[in-house]
Amino acid sequence: MSDDRFRRIATHLLQGGFINRQTAPDLFEYLESPDSVAGLRDFLGRLGLTAALTSNEETWYAALAGITEGNRAAARETAAQAKRELRYWVGFLKLAMTALDEPAPFAGARLHAHRLMGAIQDNLNLQETLRTLAQRVRSTADSSLQSLMDSVLRWAERPEQGLLDLIDEQRGIYRLTGKVDWVLDMIQAFDESIERPAGTTRRRA
Repeated sequence: MSDDRFRRIATHLLQGGFINRQTAPDLFEYLESPDSVAGLRDFLGRLGLTAALTSNEETWYAALAGITEGNRAAARETAAQAKRELRYWVGFLKLAMTALDEPAPFAGARLHAHRLMGAIQDNLNLQETLRTLAQRVRSTADSSLQSLMDSVLRWAERPEQGLLDLIDEQRGIYRLTGKVDWVLDMIQAFDESIERPAGTTRRRA
């Protein structure tokens, strides 16, 4: 059983996935053991990666073990791509949480498509946010709100975005993934980089 969980975790992380306490409790529980984490990091280390936790300690993901001359260019491009996508990830999370009257996004939160549609229909600001996201997706010529929302939900569910899991297709119920925690960390990191210009350091207390 442990070997099976190790394989599932390693495979998922190598595919760019996230192991969250709420969405994958059995896999997260395996990583509660320091020995399990050490074994995973040893395995990932052979590929130049490591297993890292988000700042809220609720989600594991694979990250570069360190920046070297060999991976510096790739790391820079990955960071640039994330920065380009960040505004759309944030836009989607704001749309979902504002529509559902949630104080903040969190992994495992249920997103009911019909409730989201109802909230969007009653709010012009949400409609504009939806259209902005749909322009990013560009997957339909139909400009109806329902079509735009369907396109955005499909976009958020794609592996390369990984913000949503469809858990009940018939009822249109989705679940926010552990990537939400990572996105929130990214927002904080970019905010701190803006507040602290390059070449400066924090003063010691």
